[in-house]
Amino acid sequence: MQIIKTAFTDFDIYNATVEDWQLQYNILSKSDFKADLNMFTDTHFALSRISLQGKLVHSGKSPEEHRTIVIPINYEDKFIWYNKGSGGNELLVFRKDCKLDAVTFSNFDAYVISIENNFLENIINELDYKNCKNAFVDSELEFCLTKVFAQKFYKLADYFINDYIKDVNFTITDRKKHDKLVNEIIIEILTYIEKTPIKKPIRNKHKKEIALKEAIEIIDNNQGSLYTIKELSILTNVSERSLLYAFKEKYKVSPSEYIKASRLNKVKNELFALKDEDISIATIAGKYNFWHMGQFAKDFKKQFGVLPSEVKNSS
Repeated sequence: MQIIKTAFTDFDIYNATVEDWQLQYNILSKSDFKADLNMFTDTHFALSRISLQGKLVHSGKSPEEHRTIVIPINYEDKFIWYNKGSGGNELLVFRKDCKLDAVTFSNFDAYVISIENNFLENIINELDYKNCKNAFVDSELEFCLTKVFAQKFYKLADYFINDYIKDVNFTITDRKKHDKLVNEIIIEILTYIEKTPIKKPIRNKHKKEIALKEAIEIIDNNQGSLYTIKELSILTNVSERSLLYAFKEKYKVSPSEYIKASRLNKVKNELFALKDEDISIATIAGKYNFWHMGQFAKDFKKQFGVLPSEVKNSS
């Protein structure tokens, strides 16, 4: 069992914390980063409330051998989920391979529920929920999130993660109460999914979305290279306009802005990881094609709010 309740203003500390769950975040553009993480995990079940401020790319994986569900809290929120525009009025079911692919922009606030596969399957079978079985196939799915269900769920989840957990000592009596409450939360979600039609089938990827994925792979695998949009369009076999639109649609930045932000994030991650090593900032920056140290420091501070030396010398 693990309980975390922490507010973060330091992006590196937050990233280091979530790396334990195979998650990775990158800052896309200058923002005042803030995060609140309120999490409970045990063997079969995890419930988290995650609040994020800033334009962030989410990647990595949700817990393996679990199925993960996201229930947003800000009903008017907009974000990108698996290359699609989504929002706070949608309940989201992660795909079976657990891969995370999302972009959030500001005031993202959501409950994330992960349920161990066998535990989930047993509950679905006991309830004889046939539609639920279809909801946990390979593809990610979206369901309309009604305010009536959302408010009922928030009340139950808020009680569990804010009031109940802090008082529990997990005696035998507490364990029975705990199991009953966990089952109540899971059944509440499954009952809603059982009665709610899938919002829309996940459409096949358009050519520009395939090209965007290929472009991101090229950028990630060649962090020191300064690709132009023309070069990327040739490599991904789409027009420059289509590729530009794909980047703007998903990340709200141009390809060149994405490349620069990606390189800066890589430098920052290495500075943080190697801060105790005898390696210069210029050496790490040069690895990612930053050679003018004055401009690099200016760009770095604009992106993250701190100088490279402050990251390298942090305790």
